[in-house]
Amino acid sequence: MQISIETRAMRIFINTLLSCRCPVSQEVEKEIVDLYLSGRDMPYIDFTRVLEIAGKMNNETPFHRLKEFMVYNINDMGQELFITLDDIYRHFCTKFHWRIVEKTLFLGYKNIIDIPSWFVGHMLLPVVIKREKGKYMAEYTFGNRIINLKSIFVPEDMNIEQNMQYAIHFASVVTPLGKHDFKMISLHLEEINLFRLFRENLESIDYSDFQRFGDFRKVCENRYSKYFNT
Repeated sequence: MQISIETRAMRIFINTLLSCRCPVSQEVEKEIVDLYLSGRDMPYIDFTRVLEIAGKMNNETPFHRLKEFMVYNINDMGQELFITLDDIYRHFCTKFHWRIVEKTLFLGYKNIIDIPSWFVGHMLLPVVIKREKGKYMAEYTFGNRIINLKSIFVPEDMNIEQNMQYAIHFASVVTPLGKHDFKMISLHLEEINLFRLFRENLESIDYSDFQRFGDFRKVCENRYSKYFNT
């Protein structure tokens, strides 16, 4: 089955993965990013080739999970599959991703101190970017509550505007959001019962000292800057 992905969708997928310590080797990660960079002026990228590179890991990777997520949505396994930006948003804000996060609780428990902030931070969140005392922060709002996300990484090449809507994953801002996508992500998150429960226990997440990782903003910045100018 031939699979293609919108070039912008591929970039947002990469941005999201670089905000996390996903199970991909540096060699495979670099080869996939290089593939994106070589084709970023084209309208779409051959995702079948991405899967071939990821297959060098000989185990499940986020790229294989994206294919799995997409296959659930088609009724003809012989048709060409095309991954859009909307698909990337839904992949990271729905129960599909939540179940993956649940697995990380067991695999990475030695790194985790606080469970609610781990689960909430691990989902794609629709936020509004603020700037206080020269530093960026993000506000995730639900009902009449606000969770403040402090010490976040804001890529300089994203041209961030204050009081505008963005998507954030862990400490990293990954993309601007239009009103439709902001609402869509918010509604999908509302469908996850445990997400709603865990967020009630949070007033803020400070990524300058996150779990046992320490300065997670710096982790995100270092991973991003390996491939993109900041």
